[in-house]
Amino acid sequence: MTGPDLCRVRDRLPDGFAALAAQAEAEGFAHMRRLAVDWASGVLRFDGSGEVLLSAWSGGRLVGIGGLTRDPDVSGALRMRRFHVLPGLRGQGIGTALALRLMADASAPLTVNPGNPAAARFWESLGFERHGDGPPSHRHAPIAARGESR
Repeated sequence: MTGPDLCRVRDRLPDGFAALAAQAEAEGFAHMRRLAVDWASGVLRFDGSGEVLLSAWSGGRLVGIGGLTRDPDVSGALRMRRFHVLPGLRGQGIGTALALRLMADASAPLTVNPGNPAAARFWESLGFERHGDGPPSHRHAPIAARGESR
């Protein structure tokens, strides 16, 4: 599989989101349902300063989603949240592509609160480090803050 096409979600959740959310629910994950409820109510639309929601597409099908919002628990930080990739496509770089695209433009420290050990390993593979019991439980300094060139 080649890399996914990444698109910014703006006015509405993408076509295919209901199926992605149903699949997440079948796995016992509620974060896609929370995304749909928060989006519908206007509580969370990923439209604040520095916030973005990306969809990942392959073969014309929605295969993943993930976003970046202001962290409600850490002043001045951004939180990676609402990531989900279809289970049959995990390990093929879709989640990594979403995360790296979001991380590339982040100008503030990043946090994440992985919901399970596999998610924690994923975020740790991208340089997030455990930081207390959370939320958030993991933190990452942006490239610019570490003094590295892009």
